[in-house]
Parts: sequence; structure tokens; C-alpha cells
Amino acid sequence: MDIYSIGEMVIDFILGEREGEYIRNAGGDAVNVAIAAARNGLETGMCCWRNRRCRCVGSTG
Repeated sequence: MDIYSIGEMVIDFILGEREGEYIRNAGGDAVNVAIAAARNGLETGMCCWRNRRCRCVGSTG
């Protein structure tokens, strides 16, 4: 694992093509760092708090 990104994961809602349509995308600084690093060939993981526990997902590279 090259990089673990630690922080809050949020959902960004982006306007869709039709009126009232929204597209959900993973967002937040920690997620954006993990995605950018993976797109540049690094093996990445993400750790965030959920239900009072640290949850880690990984290996996107």
C-alpha cells in the first residue's frame, strides 16, 4: 500500500441531464486524494469513521 487517506467521506450531488436529476459521487478531501493517487498508479486505501468505528477499504491501484 503506497498511501492511506484518512478522513471523512461525503457524497457530492452533481446535477444530471434532466431537471431534478442528481448524480451521486464519492467526495471529500480524503477521497479525492485517494482517487488522484490511484489514477497516478499508486496503490491506495481509505480509512474513515462509521458507526463509531474506523473502517478501512483499500487497494485501488
